[in-house]
Amino acid sequence: MEKKMKRPSGASLLEFALVLPILMLLIVGIIDLSLLLYDKAIITNASREGARYGVVVRQPTYASTSAVISYTQTYCTNHLVSFSKTPATATVTATPSTTPPVSKATLTVTVNYTYTDLVLHYFINHLPTYNLSATTVMSYE
Repeated sequence: MEKKMKRPSGASLLEFALVLPILMLLIVGIIDLSLLLYDKAIITNASREGARYGVVVRQPTYASTSAVISYTQTYCTNHLVSFSKTPATATVTATPSTTPPVSKATLTVTVNYTYTDLVLHYFINHLPTYNLSATTVMSYE
C-alpha cells in the first residue's frame, strides 16, 4: 500500500504573512528613495532655471535678485513632490558677483530643500530628514 503525504495547507499562507511586511517595507523604501532622487533633480533644475532667468531676461536691465528668487521658488513649488496639504517650499538665494554687465560678472543661485520621507516616517519614528542643496553659477550674457 502506498501512503499519501499530507499537503501542509497553511504553510504557504504563513510564509507569505511573515515575508509580506519585509517586502512592503522594501517597496516603500524604494519609492521614498526614488522621490528623494526626483526632488534632488528638481532643485538642481530649479537652480539652473533661476540662474538662466537671471542672466538672460532683460526688461530694460537684468532681472533683480528678488525676481530670480521668486521665479525659482515658483518652479520648486510647482514641481517638488509633496503629499501634504501645503506645497513643498525651498529656500532660494541669488547672489550676483558684481553688477552686470561688467565682463565676467556671474550670478549664483542656491536652492536648499529639506526632504522628509513621505511614507516611512509614519511607521518608523526618528527617521532623519535630508537636506538637499543645488548651486548654479552662470555668467551674464
